[in-house]
Amino acid sequence: MIIPELMRLFMDVEGLGWEEAWTIVNNSVHYTNHTLLAEAMEKWPVVLFQPLLPRIYEIIVEINERFCRSVWDHHSEKRDKISDMAIISYGHVHMAHLAVIGSNKVNGVSTLHSHLLQTEAFADFAQMNLRNSLPLQMASLIGSGYIELTQRYQI
Repeated sequence: MIIPELMRLFMDVEGLGWEEAWTIVNNSVHYTNHTLLAEAMEKWPVVLFQPLLPRIYEIIVEINERFCRSVWDHHSEKRDKISDMAIISYGHVHMAHLAVIGSNKVNGVSTLHSHLLQTEAFADFAQMNLRNSLPLQMASLIGSGYIELTQRYQI
C-alpha cells in the first residue's frame, strides 16, 4: 500500500499535484513479487477496503482509471484484457496489479522467478513495455551493490 499512501502524503500533506506526486512515487517504488500463484496474490474485497481506507481507495480508483484509459488509448491489442489487468476488478482491489503499475522496477526472487513473472503471471503487463521494464533481475541486485552494502555496514 506504499504507492497510494505516498500519493496521499504528497498530495494531501505536501500539496503536490497528481502528476508530480505520481512521478516521485513511480520513480521511487520497486516491487519484488514472492509468488507466482494467482490465488496467493493479495487482493481485498472492495466492500471491506473502501469503508476502511476511503482516501486510499479514492487514490487507487484514480490510478486504476488512468491505467485502464492508457491501455485503451495506447495498447489496443490489450483492450480485451483490461478487466484482467485492472487494479480494481471483479469486486476486488488487486494489490499485485497496483504494485506492477505503480513501481519503477518489478522483479521476482530469482532469475527464473523473474522470467516466469514476465512470461506468465504478469505477461500482459510485460508485453505492454511499461516503464518498469519487467523484470529487473534479482541477481543484479545481489551483485556488487549488495556486496558493497554488506561490507560497508558489516551486515
